[in-house]
Amino acid sequence: LFGLDYRKVLNIQNDYRYPFFGILPLWAKLIDPIITQSAFAQLNWKISDKFKLVAGARVEQVPEFTAERRFGDIAAGNYTSVQFTYSQTEAEFIPRVALLFLPNEKNAIKLLYGQAINRPSFFQIIDNRLGGSYIRPLEPETIRTFELNYLGTLSSKLSVSLSVFYNLLENLIFRTFLTDSSGALIQSQANVGEMTTTGAELSITARPTPDFHLELSGTLQETKDKTEGHEDIVPGYSPKFLGYVKASYFFNKDISLSVTGSYVSAMEAFYDGILGARVGEKVDGYFLLGANLRFRNLFGTGMFLNIRGSNLLDEEIRYPATSNNPLFAPLGTFGRGMSLLATLGYRFMPVP
Repeated sequence: LFGLDYRKVLNIQNDYRYPFFGILPLWAKLIDPIITQSAFAQLNWKISDKFKLVAGARVEQVPEFTAERRFGDIAAGNYTSVQFTYSQTEAEFIPRVALLFLPNEKNAIKLLYGQAINRPSFFQIIDNRLGGSYIRPLEPETIRTFELNYLGTLSSKLSVSLSVFYNLLENLIFRTFLTDSSGALIQSQANVGEMTTTGAELSITARPTPDFHLELSGTLQETKDKTEGHEDIVPGYSPKFLGYVKASYFFNKDISLSVTGSYVSAMEAFYDGILGARVGEKVDGYFLLGANLRFRNLFGTGMFLNIRGSNLLDEEIRYPATSNNPLFAPLGTFGRGMSLLATLGYRFMPVP
């Protein structure tokens, strides 16, 4: 398998007001569109009846582009304008590989390695040039994942999946202080972060009867900040446990009910290395209960009715404060309370 990909990612031709905490607004636009061009290939190799190898790679490159920022009152013509060219055009090699061991039809063991990148956004690049001079090029954030996975069909009614994984995140982009050519401190974006996550996930799928389906999953994980000086600081937004359950019952082919529950354990707020403190308080874990009732072929027609309830226990949900909202949300931002949504529609194609 081989392919080519060419796409226009962003094209801001008009002045865009960029969020900036200052007296005068900051405006930005692109002189050239941001484009990604890539080639990818995948190889499937059946080594034997029990071993298979799947390998793939993607080579991605962003051509040079020019952007402009304006600081001041554009309407009154009182502003300064700076253009700069983003020239991080080196091609990125993004591989993935999986080795599969299939001892029989009911069991499979997979050893996987994958890599992904997250290129700096246009606004991170703009923020990196607030001083009006070339500060430091931003490299893409990268994540490397190593995973060992077991899939087993224990019976016709029960299957299980167990995974252990290790993630390495490098070149994470955070706001920090840099020194410009004159020796002055400039607050800007930079690749200064590195984290690791080690964890395990267990998933169970059961079908006790043809009409009743049950899904259970849980994830235990630990994230560590490897950034110099942050080794003993618990990273923000990193719950140690995630749980999920879904039970579905089919009364007949036209009426079904699903009940879901999800749990997220406590999380810390972002730790600001500049301030030497967290930008907000730790938030408690929360459990969300939801349900979905669906009717199909109402009145013998293609009409359907779907009733969905979210956070049925009306539990208070708080998400940790981020580096973007510490001034007005030190306690964290609130999630949505109990809600109900009813959808009435018509399906023109017959439902089997």
